[in-house]
Amino acid sequence: MSSNSKKLGATAEALFAGRALSNGLDVFVPIGDYLPQDAIVMNGAGVLYKVQIKSTQTLAREGKIRSSRYKIQPVRGSSHKEPLDCAKVDVLACYIKDKDLFYLIPCMELMECKTIWLYAQDAESKGKFEVYKNYWDIFKSAKP
Repeated sequence: MSSNSKKLGATAEALFAGRALSNGLDVFVPIGDYLPQDAIVMNGAGVLYKVQIKSTQTLAREGKIRSSRYKIQPVRGSSHKEPLDCAKVDVLACYIKDKDLFYLIPCMELMECKTIWLYAQDAESKGKFEVYKNYWDIFKSAKP
């Protein structure tokens, strides 16, 4: 992983914490990057959500042409990619730097997904995950 990728990841985690706080949520950040969660979010009712944060800044390529979508891999591990474990992660927060927005996707929607596609620049997209664009209300439910 390049230092630019690490920097983008750290930026996304800091922005996530700031946006969560501005949405009336409390945020706890674990020390170290070896855990499956990048943040723990607590809503006003005291319900805790385990959050994994992913980020990207460029459109995906399809051959030699840039596509109109962003690629996120909701997996853990650098060499052996494993799907997120929904016993350890409740929400995947995907930050799209170019559009400065988050997708907040329930882990259960990602079962066995190794790649998801986000169409952040297309307001009319019917992509499967578009309903989760800036979906901060995900943290308002009584339980994850």
